[in-house]
Amino acid sequence: MDTSRSTNDTGSFGTGGTGGTGGGTHRGEGTRSEGAETVCVFWLGERAYGISTDFVGEVVAIDSWVPVPGSHAAVEGLFNLRGAPVALIDMVSALELPEASVALDDSVIALVLRRDGGPIAGLVIDRMESVVRYDQGRFAARDWAAEHAVVSGFLDMDDRELVVTLLDPEVVTDRLHDLSFQ
Repeated sequence: MDTSRSTNDTGSFGTGGTGGTGGGTHRGEGTRSEGAETVCVFWLGERAYGISTDFVGEVVAIDSWVPVPGSHAAVEGLFNLRGAPVALIDMVSALELPEASVALDDSVIALVLRRDGGPIAGLVIDRMESVVRYDQGRFAARDWAAEHAVVSGFLDMDDRELVVTLLDPEVVTDRLHDLSFQ
């Protein structure tokens, strides 16, 4: 198996802010948390999603991966990230999101989530949008009765005519952990 050219770095993110995904405030009423916490915004199908940059290590282009027989259907395989094997995950399937799964071609883009300094998974995305501060938009908490459990709220970016569906990093991490036991 030759994985020496399996990834190309396309961007890295620092950990901005103080973490946390709790309630927020509206623009003009202060910030969501102390400091200017940032969110990594990306696309799945026709919908923009975001997750705190505290959980994102980098975005990489992946040229090759190896299937893992007997794994959960959401696990597309393993790829080599600078010598470390990382699971390539179909985020739509793993999180049971309403969008269609991203088609896997010869190359895919993955958002590499990190916890405790190491990669936990590469989540397949359609494309990267940007990194924004929470205080650049209006935060709205999710409707607990109507929204998917992985959604923590929404960030309305008026200046871009864009509403970002914010993912709860703890729920995402729990769902990824559950994949390893199925």
